[in-house]
Amino acid sequence: MLMSDIALGTSDFVGGSGTELSSLLAAVGIRYTEGCTCRQKASMMDAMGIRWCEENLDHVILPWLRDEAVKRGLPYVGIAARALVLLAISRAKKSPHAKP
Repeated sequence: MLMSDIALGTSDFVGGSGTELSSLLAAVGIRYTEGCTCRQKASMMDAMGIRWCEENLDHVILPWLRDEAVKRGLPYVGIAARALVLLAISRAKKSPHAKP
């Protein structure tokens, strides 16, 4: 798999922390919009795997969420965002399709 596949959201991985996070956000009405890079970031999270997501939670994933919230004019609550990502990771760990 090429990094360009991850960037384009065309990686071979189906399911994982990014997919779970997208589902959780959609459940509260936050969905992909035209021009956002959310789908690509979710795909990257899936492709890089659960361990990568755990290791990059504070320095990569939470800043992504904060930046997107600012772009959309939504409030950002760090502890809530962290809890949401940790829940997504926990759900991915239970998925047979997620990369460890």
